[in-house]
Amino acid sequence: MSNSFTFTLDNFKITDTRSRHEDTDYVSFTLLVKSAAGTGTPQTLTKYMGDLNNGTFPVNLSFSKIAVAPTDTVVLNYLIVNTGHKDPTQIVSTLEDTGTKLATTAGTAAGRRHWFAIPGLGTALGAIAGWLAGKVASLLMRTATDRSRPNRTPCLITI
Repeated sequence: MSNSFTFTLDNFKITDTRSRHEDTDYVSFTLLVKSAAGTGTPQTLTKYMGDLNNGTFPVNLSFSKIAVAPTDTVVLNYLIVNTGHKDPTQIVSTLEDTGTKLATTAGTAAGRRHWFAIPGLGTALGAIAGWLAGKVASLLMRTATDRSRPNRTPCLITI
Protein backbone atom coordinates (compact mmCIF):
# COMPACT_ATOMS: atom_id res chain seq x y z
CA MET A 1 0.00 0.00 0.00
CA SER A 2 1.43 3.38 -1.05
CA ASN A 3 0.99 6.75 0.56
CA SER A 4 1.01 9.99 -1.40
CA PHE A 5 3.52 12.73 -0.58
CA THR A 6 4.51 16.18 -1.81
CA PHE A 7 8.20 17.13 -1.80
CA THR A 8 8.93 20.87 -2.02
CA LEU A 9 12.02 23.05 -2.15
CA ASP A 10 10.62 26.22 -0.59
CA ASN A 11 13.42 28.78 -0.64
CA PHE A 12 17.10 29.47 -0.19
CA LYS A 13 19.07 32.26 1.48
CA ILE A 14 22.05 34.21 0.21
CA THR A 15 24.05 35.76 3.03
CA ASP A 16 26.93 37.10 0.94
CA THR A 17 26.90 37.27 -2.86
CA ARG A 18 30.04 36.20 -4.67
CA SER A 19 29.74 39.00 -7.19
CA ARG A 20 30.10 42.62 -6.16
CA HIS A 21 26.36 43.11 -6.13
CA GLU A 22 24.24 40.29 -7.62
CA ASP A 23 24.62 36.58 -8.39
CA THR A 24 22.89 34.93 -11.34
CA ASP A 25 21.47 31.74 -9.82
CA TYR A 26 19.90 28.56 -11.14
CA VAL A 27 18.29 25.86 -8.97
CA SER A 28 17.60 22.20 -9.62
CA PHE A 29 15.57 19.81 -7.47
CA THR A 30 15.74 16.05 -8.14
CA LEU A 31 13.55 13.24 -6.80
CA LEU A 32 14.02 9.50 -7.13
CA VAL A 33 11.56 7.00 -5.66
CA LYS A 34 13.21 3.61 -5.92
CA SER A 35 11.15 0.50 -5.32
CA ALA A 36 12.37 -2.48 -3.31
CA ALA A 37 12.90 -4.20 -6.69
CA GLY A 38 15.38 -1.47 -7.61
CA THR A 39 13.30 0.33 -10.23
CA GLY A 40 12.73 4.05 -10.38
CA THR A 41 13.44 7.01 -12.64
CA PRO A 42 14.81 10.31 -11.32
CA GLN A 43 12.81 13.46 -12.07
CA THR A 44 14.44 16.89 -12.07
CA LEU A 45 12.88 20.34 -11.94
CA THR A 46 14.97 23.43 -12.71
CA LYS A 47 14.40 27.14 -12.25
CA TYR A 48 16.23 30.26 -13.34
CA MET A 49 16.23 32.52 -10.29
CA GLY A 50 17.69 35.61 -11.93
CA ASP A 51 20.15 38.18 -10.62
CA LEU A 52 19.92 38.14 -6.84
CA ASN A 53 21.47 40.08 -3.99
CA ASN A 54 21.50 39.00 -0.34
CA GLY A 55 18.22 37.71 1.08
CA THR A 56 15.80 34.78 1.09
CA PHE A 57 14.29 33.82 -2.25
CA PRO A 58 11.26 31.62 -2.94
CA VAL A 59 11.93 28.64 -5.19
CA ASN A 60 8.65 26.72 -4.82
CA LEU A 61 9.63 23.68 -6.88
CA SER A 62 7.38 20.72 -5.99
CA PHE A 63 6.79 17.10 -6.82
CA SER A 64 3.12 16.56 -5.95
CA LYS A 65 1.13 13.40 -5.24
CA ILE A 66 4.15 11.09 -5.31
CA ALA A 67 3.30 7.51 -4.38
CA VAL A 68 5.73 6.01 -1.88
CA ALA A 69 5.39 2.47 -0.57
CA PRO A 70 6.78 1.52 2.86
CA THR A 71 9.62 -0.43 1.20
CA ASP A 72 10.59 2.33 -1.25
CA THR A 73 13.69 4.49 -0.95
CA VAL A 74 13.28 8.25 -1.53
CA VAL A 75 16.27 10.30 -2.63
CA LEU A 76 16.16 14.11 -2.92
CA ASN A 77 18.89 16.51 -3.90
CA TYR A 78 19.14 20.11 -4.90
CA LEU A 79 21.83 22.19 -6.54
CA ILE A 80 22.17 25.96 -6.56
CA VAL A 81 24.64 27.33 -9.09
CA ASN A 82 25.80 30.91 -9.49
CA THR A 83 26.65 31.36 -13.17
CA GLY A 84 25.50 34.10 -15.46
CA HIS A 85 27.95 33.75 -18.31
CA LYS A 86 27.04 30.37 -19.86
CA ASP A 87 24.31 29.32 -22.26
CA PRO A 88 21.14 28.77 -20.16
CA THR A 89 20.33 25.50 -21.97
CA GLN A 90 23.80 24.19 -21.10
CA ILE A 91 23.34 25.17 -17.45
CA VAL A 92 19.93 23.48 -17.20
CA SER A 93 21.18 20.36 -18.99
CA THR A 94 24.19 20.08 -16.66
CA LEU A 95 22.01 20.54 -13.57
CA GLU A 96 19.56 17.86 -14.80
CA ASP A 97 22.37 15.40 -15.62
CA THR A 98 24.13 16.02 -12.32
CA GLY A 99 20.97 15.76 -10.20
CA THR A 100 20.04 12.49 -11.95
CA LYS A 101 23.51 10.99 -11.47
CA LEU A 102 23.61 11.97 -7.79
CA ALA A 103 20.11 10.63 -7.10
CA THR A 104 20.80 7.35 -8.91
CA THR A 105 24.10 6.82 -7.09
CA ALA A 106 22.65 7.74 -3.70
CA GLY A 107 19.61 5.54 -4.39
CA THR A 108 21.86 2.58 -5.10
CA ALA A 109 23.77 3.10 -1.86
CA ALA A 110 20.70 3.88 0.26
CA GLY A 111 18.80 0.92 -1.15
CA ARG A 112 21.27 -1.47 0.45
CA ARG A 113 20.84 -2.51 4.02
CA HIS A 114 23.62 -1.09 6.21
CA TRP A 115 25.03 0.81 3.23
CA PHE A 116 27.37 2.74 5.52
CA ALA A 117 29.37 -0.45 6.16
CA ILE A 118 30.04 -1.33 2.51
CA PRO A 119 33.78 -1.72 1.89
CA GLY A 120 34.99 0.78 -0.69
CA LEU A 121 31.99 3.07 -0.35
CA GLY A 122 34.23 5.98 0.63
CA THR A 123 36.22 5.51 -2.57
CA ALA A 124 33.02 5.41 -4.61
CA LEU A 125 31.70 8.56 -2.96
CA GLY A 126 35.06 10.25 -3.60
CA ALA A 127 34.78 9.35 -7.28
CA ILE A 128 31.28 10.80 -7.37
CA ALA A 129 32.52 14.01 -5.76
CA GLY A 130 35.27 14.23 -8.39
CA TRP A 131 32.77 13.64 -11.16
CA LEU A 132 30.47 16.34 -9.73
CA ALA A 133 33.32 18.82 -9.49
CA GLY A 134 34.31 18.18 -13.10
CA LYS A 135 30.73 18.33 -14.36
CA VAL A 136 29.88 21.60 -12.66
CA ALA A 137 33.30 23.28 -12.96
CA SER A 138 32.56 24.57 -16.45
CA LEU A 139 29.54 26.41 -15.06
CA LEU A 140 31.58 28.13 -12.39
CA MET A 141 34.41 29.65 -14.41
CA ARG A 142 35.09 33.31 -13.68
CA THR A 143 34.53 35.94 -16.32
CA ALA A 144 36.38 39.13 -17.09
CA THR A 145 33.53 41.14 -15.57
CA ASP A 146 33.60 39.38 -12.22
CA ARG A 147 37.17 39.11 -10.97
CA SER A 148 36.58 40.53 -7.51
CA ARG A 149 35.83 37.24 -5.76
CA PRO A 150 36.19 33.58 -6.64
CA ASN A 151 33.03 31.72 -7.57
CA ARG A 152 31.61 29.39 -4.96
CA THR A 153 31.07 25.72 -5.36
CA PRO A 154 27.46 24.58 -5.78
CA CYS A 155 25.41 23.93 -2.69
CA LEU A 156 24.48 20.27 -2.55
CA ILE A 157 22.51 18.23 -0.10
CA THR A 158 21.47 14.70 -0.87
CA ILE A 159 18.97 13.19 1.53
